Amino acid sequence: MSGFKAFFNQWIQEQGLQLQELKAAESDPEAQHQLASLILRVTHHYENYYKAKADATKEDVLRMYSPSWTSTLENSLMWIAGWRPSTIFHLIYTKVAGIQPEQELDDFLDEKGNEEKLTSLSPAQLIQLDELQRRTIREEVSLSEKMAKLQEKKGDQPFVNLAEIETTTNTVSECNNHDAGRCTYAEIGMHEEGLMWLLEKADELRLRTLKGVVDIMSPFQSLRFLTVAASLHLRVHEIGEEKDQQRQSSTTNDGQGDRGSDEM
Repeated sequence: MSGFKAFFNQWIQEQGLQLQELKAAESDPEAQHQLASLILRVTHHYENYYKAKADATKEDVLRMYSPSWTSTLENSLMWIAGWRPSTIFHLIYTKVAGIQPEQELDDFLDEKGNEEKLTSLSPAQLIQLDELQRRTIREEVSLSEKMAKLQEKKGDQPFVNLAEIETTTNTVSECNNHDAGRCTYAEIGMHEEGLMWLLEKADELRLRTLKGVVDIMSPFQSLRFLTVAASLHLRVHEIGEEKDQQRQSSTTNDGQGDRGSDEM
């Protein structure tokens, strides 16, 4: 799993470099004829991430649900070991289309003067995005329900059964010597398989949603969207790391202070 941690660190550095390219292309009219190749490169970067993640998941699916390569802030925001796909649409409507969070899409389209605000997205595109958002949310809800059922049926019972093992058992491996009906390692294995399936489907939805949005939008619109998405990801990662470092520094200082008091 250390291999994926190294991959992720390299991948996020590359994302930072790509963000610089995206911003440069957004402000340089001469670079806009190369937008298609840049957007393709960025989407391939995401594809490579999910391919590497899928390979790492086969090695240790539990680690993917509590990764050490992301901050505690990032982990607290995760949905099935990653970002929630519907977040994409909040970014588009607020940062690309200019729709306020509290404003309904139908009301926005009905207001006079919004044609100027929507120079980057046509009504037809907004309808397509709305349909994609609805499908994405339906799949999110379905996967969330499956996760809840997995945790309820496959997550709790094996550990309840473990509590029934005699206190004379000194090592985990001795569990294999117990009656097969009481040994729960097979059930835990099934639980991990369920987590792996859910993560696979969630990552497919994440990538499919991102690529679906890019397919709907023009190259310049996609450029704007990918710029905002990368900026958000990198900023949350940066803030999360800063908070973890501050917390670690505070804990270290508190420990040194306690030792100093004892010496006095």
